[in-house]
Amino acid sequence: MRRKSVMVIILLFMAVATVFLLRSPAYEEQINPESYRCSDCNVVIITVDALRADHLGCYGYVRNTSPNIDKLAENSVLFEQAAVQWPKTSPSMASMHTGTYGHTNGVMRGCKMRLHQDNTILAEALKGEGYATGGFVANSNLASFYNFDQGMDVHVFPDESCQWGVNCSVPAELLYSHISRFLDGVGEGKFYLWAHFIDPHAPYTPPQPYNDLFIDDEYYGYEELEFDYSEECEDNFMHRPCVRVKEGNHTNHHHYVAQYDGEIAYADHYIGLLMDKLEADGMLDDTLVILTADHGESLGDHDFYYEHGLLPYDACSRVPLMISHPNLPKGRSMGEVVGLIDVMPTTLDFIGAKIPEIVEGESLFPLIFTGEGHDRYVYSEAGYQENYMRSVRDSRWKLIYVPSNWDRGHTQGSIFELYDVIEDPSETENLFYSRPLVSARLLPRLGWFMMTEKHHMPEAEQITPDNDAMIENLKALGYMT
Repeated sequence: MRRKSVMVIILLFMAVATVFLLRSPAYEEQINPESYRCSDCNVVIITVDALRADHLGCYGYVRNTSPNIDKLAENSVLFEQAAVQWPKTSPSMASMHTGTYGHTNGVMRGCKMRLHQDNTILAEALKGEGYATGGFVANSNLASFYNFDQGMDVHVFPDESCQWGVNCSVPAELLYSHISRFLDGVGEGKFYLWAHFIDPHAPYTPPQPYNDLFIDDEYYGYEELEFDYSEECEDNFMHRPCVRVKEGNHTNHHHYVAQYDGEIAYADHYIGLLMDKLEADGMLDDTLVILTADHGESLGDHDFYYEHGLLPYDACSRVPLMISHPNLPKGRSMGEVVGLIDVMPTTLDFIGAKIPEIVEGESLFPLIFTGEGHDRYVYSEAGYQENYMRSVRDSRWKLIYVPSNWDRGHTQGSIFELYDVIEDPSETENLFYSRPLVSARLLPRLGWFMMTEKHHMPEAEQITPDNDAMIENLKALGYMT
């Protein structure tokens, strides 16, 4: 153990000594931006809450959960290794909309976080370019109360339309009805639409027929859950289906996975209606469409059930990302690692708008058209501790730094973890000590990321709204007890 500690110290010194020497030079674009730019095109960004990439057909899933998303993927550039910057709704969406990391924009660790109004988010930038803007969100953490409405002409969290009591949420059907009315009213001008679907976030309770869609199919088995379903279960953060899944105390893990997949299929149906409407209204050919997720979902991976936010592993941090427009290649899959932090600069590059200097993400178009022009490393953060976890990854390797003793008690017990995400996508075999050359290559990158952290905004505090309906919604989603 002492030898391992000495090795870690040596590698850390190597990281500090070489951190600035190993930074990649700026890439000079070798493409004509006019080949893809469209200053008058509409922009539609679809985010799906808690959507794992590996539960979609276009990412190789065995169940037919996503025929409409798969159809969109056929007409898109699809990124196989897209990572969130924090696997929790508020910080993840803050990073996506600002193009900055949580330590820069101030939204970190948890939810119920109010985005500082001095952050510039994508809607504000597009509003400045003459866009009509509308946001429609089914997660109350993204409501106007938390400042995710900056730059929006219309920003709707339709909770007040719900009359179903404590378990009220905003299903895809209701959210789509608001989106459809917005599209009917946009007129001839260019518009920006952000649609955030809450399905398949826990509790996994899809409506009929989606709740029976995958029950007892050929992939349905039996794996017993041995958990305490009493109120005391709330104290066990890792094992709490009693808190996150409130639908009859089923003991079969496969039941919950089938219901999760049913939620995906339910959301997919309304995403299909949205795409059909854009096409029927003659808008699709003039619209950049981006589909992604705020984070994935741990379905027992690393002994973490029906949750997200705590752990840095790909079950929660890897998400789908696809970009579609007639000016872009169709049906192309790209294995390079990218981040949600790249969505804002990519969108602004597409319409030819100036990217704010503070933005830390990069446009993906040089990568799409030349295979170059994007940092080969992507960084993420995770956890709830003051000294939270950080990771760096390339297209094959992922290095995780776990400084907190509490976090190490819920991960692999090591201060550093290294995984081959191609050969070991479940991230079960820590190779940090057995692959020292890879560890030594990634440590300087992680050190550079930590040493150059910006703290542009004060860290956001958790704020509970003075609104009974929103409070009940947060409780129903498991964000409050």
